[in-house]
Amino acid sequence: MPDADNSAPINQQQRLGFFALLREILWSFLGVRSSLGYEKTFALARPRDIILVGIFATLVFIVLLVGTAYLAISIATT
Repeated sequence: MPDADNSAPINQQQRLGFFALLREILWSFLGVRSSLGYEKTFALARPRDIILVGIFATLVFIVLLVGTAYLAISIATT
């Protein structure tokens, strides 16, 4: 009889890819994720990947904010 143990290691095909993990991180930036979503992400992604994608998304967000500020300042001063 097969054993229904959910603690079996996750193989590579079940891991989240970059864009799927990026989508999960962006939703968490907005704060609209459920606890089930967090559990799914932590089950299907390595902590290192979550941290790296989070840092990447944060840097892109900062660059967009700074770029928008520079654009607004340059438009306002012309």
